[in-house]
Amino acid sequence: MKTAKLITMGCKVNQYDTQSMRETLRRNGYTIVDNETSQQQADLYLINTCTVTNAADQKARQAIRRAIRQHPNAKVLVTGCYAESDREAIEEIPGVTFVFGNREKADFQQYLDVLHTETASGARLETAPAEAPHTLNPLLAIEPVQHDAVREHARFSKGVSDAGKRTRALIKVQDGCSAFCTYCIIPYVRGRMTSRPLNDIADEAHRIADSGIKEVVITGVHLGAYGVDTDREKDIADILEHIHDIGGIERIRFSSIEPMYFPDTLGERMAALPKCMPHFSSPTPSRFR
Repeated sequence: MKTAKLITMGCKVNQYDTQSMRETLRRNGYTIVDNETSQQQADLYLINTCTVTNAADQKARQAIRRAIRQHPNAKVLVTGCYAESDREAIEEIPGVTFVFGNREKADFQQYLDVLHTETASGARLETAPAEAPHTLNPLLAIEPVQHDAVREHARFSKGVSDAGKRTRALIKVQDGCSAFCTYCIIPYVRGRMTSRPLNDIADEAHRIADSGIKEVVITGVHLGAYGVDTDREKDIADILEHIHDIGGIERIRFSSIEPMYFPDTLGERMAALPKCMPHFSSPTPSRFR
């Protein structure tokens, strides 16, 4: 029996990404072991990092070293925003197997395929040549590419089908941000604002409802800006109307919506949809709290 442990650091978008990768691991025969309660050794350790502050970077490094120390025989895979902002620092930690960024999460199955090939053959993975930009990324070692998250748009995985033992499920409807606030690193590690097609969102909501989940939380990096990259043909209110009548879903919530991107008609349109919870949250920089 193959086992895997997972650590998620940071925001709801990272939580969603981890859930998607968790399902991929299960499809590949892994049993997910609870990281907090189980002392069982893991065959694979996946760490989805955050980089929004220096403290987050430090916590990520600590988590990586702790995983390597406590699970010396595990394959340690590191992804997330810290893997985007300072990939080289992670690659320098002895014991890390792969490092891949946020856009590359959509290729998680390919990373597992490479990992399983190595395990089956007993051979050691070849790393990238010295001139390649990413030495612990086997896919980029095969075909090195220049990576510039600022110019690139986000990519989406196939989504999730259930939320494990949770009673609610996250649905990521957009990724990235094009605001480029002076103090914020997010556009550099998540890429530019990218909205997910409504049909894809609805398909995922159907799968979640079929799994028995009653409540969904609509989330994203810059949620209120949904549709900006498509000339505002649709906005977040359209998402609600698109999934509201899906059978089995009883409650729909939003994660944080930025005040400057709050659609003018959102409140009125929500009032006509009884499954929508009648409240909002808004992100505020810590210095203003």
